[in-house]
Amino acid sequence: MIKRILTVLLLFPTLVCAQINTDRVMTIARNALYFEDYVLSIQYFNQVINAKPYLYEPYFFRALAKLNLEDFQGAEADCDAAIQRNPFVVGAYQIRGLARIRQSKFDGAIEDYKKALHYDPENITLWHNLTLSHIQKKDYNAAKEDLESLLKVSPRYTRAYLMRGEVSLQQKDTIAALNDFNKALELDKYDPDAWAARAIVKLQQAKYAEAEADFNRAIPLSAKNAGNYINRALARFHQNNLRGAMSDYDLALDLYYFSTMWKKGKRVLKGHEQKIFLKDYGMKIDLLNLQWIYRAKKYYHMLPPDIYSMTIPIHYRVRVEEFKSLVETPTLEQFETEVGKTYYAGKYDYMQADKTLEQMYRDCLRKLYLTDKRNDPYSIAIVNTYLFLKEEEIYNLTTALGCIRYGLTKGDTLGYLGGVNQ
Repeated sequence: MIKRILTVLLLFPTLVCAQINTDRVMTIARNALYFEDYVLSIQYFNQVINAKPYLYEPYFFRALAKLNLEDFQGAEADCDAAIQRNPFVVGAYQIRGLARIRQSKFDGAIEDYKKALHYDPENITLWHNLTLSHIQKKDYNAAKEDLESLLKVSPRYTRAYLMRGEVSLQQKDTIAALNDFNKALELDKYDPDAWAARAIVKLQQAKYAEAEADFNRAIPLSAKNAGNYINRALARFHQNNLRGAMSDYDLALDLYYFSTMWKKGKRVLKGHEQKIFLKDYGMKIDLLNLQWIYRAKKYYHMLPPDIYSMTIPIHYRVRVEEFKSLVETPTLEQFETEVGKTYYAGKYDYMQADKTLEQMYRDCLRKLYLTDKRNDPYSIAIVNTYLFLKEEEIYNLTTALGCIRYGLTKGDTLGYLGGVNQ
């Protein structure tokens, strides 16, 4: 009997505490969600659900967190729970529709968006996603009907013209597609997707110079879109500009790799692990950008707009203002002066006269990775260092094979491997 009474007494304060702190925990969870700490937000939403399982809000927001973590099945299940508790929450249908699209459940997504539009018939996002669902099902007539409704709600919504143009392309109506893309550009000449969409049509029409010109307008407006570089490479290839095509393919691969790793690192890793990862990759991106700007100025005499388009649009220790000064300096000497003002000049003695830029780049990274490995031997720094050293091995083997192929002497080969000017 005493044991039973003690158990009740222990449980009672816990329940009271949960009731008192639920609002506060919910606020902390939403803040974590806002700052993209999805795993932490889910942990707090779990506490609210355990305390008050009848509320729809924690299920709704936990679904949003799971959607961002690409747990689409979990997001759909949480939306089910939220809708069961409150069937009038438009956002729950919207998130469940997105989760279903990502699982290729297009019929279910269409059902969700139609239900949400019943409650909010002028919601542009809902019409947009309903159209996308019909396009994914290849129901182009239904997609065009959706777009007509969307344009009645918002006649200046450029995305609607772009989607209708895409539908026309699928229906082999190039003229109608081109008209819609031109209309989108008329409404917003700073929309990179509109320039890229029209460029695709020009590619299909074998108007390669015009396609390249449109991609040249799209790329500065959306520098992180690797697809634009790939398609511009195709346009350049057909104009026999093989150097330009290879440059675009190379940049697209680097851009996709670094952008993906940067996003994944911020999303998956937390705390000290994330700090180490972002430092290693952030500095690598900075140093690559410095190297590419130097080459563009010294060997190719490129203009600033062209240099911007070939750099990775992520900045770590080089501030945006510094980056702009580096790109827009008129001479190589002024570029070297501006480099001397950056973080890397004092930290790693960058731009040494007796070494090539490639060797300075590798020296800086080697020092960075080995220092991290020594300071944090039980962290992701070990993985980063291992991958870097493997890259170094591959680089040395490739360089040595190239030197042998072209008949270089032993001294010249060692010079290339060491990076020291002989």
